[in-house]
Amino acid sequence: VTGIPDIAISPEVLDFGTAFTGGTVTDAVVITNSGTDVLTVTSLTTDNPVFDVDGSGFELEPGQSAVIEIAFSPLNPGTHNGTLTVLSDAVSGTAQVALEGNAVNPGLLSFDPDSFSFELSQGETGTAVLTLTNTGESDLQYTASTNMVFNQARSNGYTDDLDNNAERSVVSPLLNKNL
Repeated sequence: VTGIPDIAISPEVLDFGTAFTGGTVTDAVVITNSGTDVLTVTSLTTDNPVFDVDGSGFELEPGQSAVIEIAFSPLNPGTHNGTLTVLSDAVSGTAQVALEGNAVNPGLLSFDPDSFSFELSQGETGTAVLTLTNTGESDLQYTASTNMVFNQARSNGYTDDLDNNAERSVVSPLLNKNL
């Protein structure tokens, strides 16, 4: 009796969801030898350069599986599609997985003014306004904090979500420590 290697891949469609342009999201497929003899995978390739896979071959004993990571690294916004092709000696032939991903440009934080400073005498207080603006194309989550030193450090924090093209002003009182 001669064994026959066969291949099963899961999932059949790999959806990376939404990623930022210039970033990378990874996900994986599982290749299983569903046959009765050693499966020899000779290569793994993608037909779209935004999807990357290690193309090295490998062998799987019957019933054995391998997890194969695929990277989605879009440079331009929009919907990206591709195909992962797995060449092997499987009786069922070449195996393929549909690849899908969407890319958006990230949020971009700008602030005004670039910096500020105060000279305060003992007993005086001051207030500074820093305006944060998201000039990017996606929502942006940020954390702002202030650090002032007057013989003692103090830190106040503020966290918020900033929708694209939205603006916030963070008002932080300057502390005065009586000496």
